[in-house]
Amino acid sequence: MKASSWMAKNSRIGGGSMADKVILILANGEWCSEECLQDIIPLADTIIATDGAWAKAHERGIEVDLVIGDSDSLTETERTALRSATVKVLAYPREKDWTDLELALASALSQKPDRIIVYGALGGRSDHALANTFLLEKGVDAKVPIEIINGRERIVLVHDRYEVPDAQIGDRISLLSLTETVNVQTTGLKYTLNGELLKRASSRGISNEVTSCTVRLKVNDGLLLVIHARCGSVEEERQ
Repeated sequence: MKASSWMAKNSRIGGGSMADKVILILANGEWCSEECLQDIIPLADTIIATDGAWAKAHERGIEVDLVIGDSDSLTETERTALRSATVKVLAYPREKDWTDLELALASALSQKPDRIIVYGALGGRSDHALANTFLLEKGVDAKVPIEIINGRERIVLVHDRYEVPDAQIGDRISLLSLTETVNVQTTGLKYTLNGELLKRASSRGISNEVTSCTVRLKVNDGLLLVIHARCGSVEEERQ
């Protein structure tokens, strides 16, 4: 299957090259687009799955390099299948201080990749979806770009400069402050920000629109959550 343009291997924060080491993490949230998943898989040099995600991958015939978790998301039949599989497993107790996805991210970051893609991080439990989004900050600390792919949406966390990969006119860009405030400059969007503050307790940055195929963001202070939805991915009313 031909990968869609925004899934190209060199489509990453700050640019990239075909030699980049890409780790794909499969999480156990909603797997909302089989086509999107099949586009992502060829980009990965290594695939890590939380245990619940391994069951979904196994069902689809997706080969995984490492499984991490406490097996609480698996049925007894799935646990038996995992024990019989040749895949490497890092098992943890159910009572622990980290989610399986955080453990998977720690493992991925220890391998010093150039880019991490997380699929299946959203949907299902709201507490997990929020925590998984906050985990993007680990990439900022480690200087490794982490992105959440959710169907035709890409979510990244920006703390300096960012050019939106493969932006198309009409795409939706939402900008949300992950710190109390964030100072943002934008080019290529319908509603321009010129060093203005976005507040965490405000919806001002929701549903901006791409007006140029080159969209650049500059964060002068704070952390900015950027949600890029490809044109036509969802027909919805703006609220």
